[in-house]
Amino acid sequence: MFDTAALHQLNDDDPLTREAQRKKPQMPAYFAATAQQPVIRYVGHHLPENNAERLQLVAQYAAEWIIQGKTPYVFLHSPGDLYAPQICRYFHSLLTQLLAPQGIDIGQLPPFIGEAEADQATQTRLF
Repeated sequence: MFDTAALHQLNDDDPLTREAQRKKPQMPAYFAATAQQPVIRYVGHHLPENNAERLQLVAQYAAEWIIQGKTPYVFLHSPGDLYAPQICRYFHSLLTQLLAPQGIDIGQLPPFIGEAEADQATQTRLF
């Protein structure tokens, strides 16, 4: 399933957004798991907070499939992918909230590159 609804609803002069709209097809909003490992590719707004409504829908479908014993794969990105880690963290929090009442723990997300302290290494000396 390829969800580009949020991307194509944008009226944005951002060059990355315009390029993504040109490249990504407008797909109908249709979610159906036809296998044990359904795949959703979500392309949304580059600002995480502008994805809330659509990501809630995607999270609901993913949660339903997990409850049914399926293993969904969800790929989340946006034009330029600068905020992709934040979008992923937001989606993870939605999914966690939906599954917790069912007693399903999906664990924590590890740090993305650049988030962990070890990744914040600084040069200690020149020679």
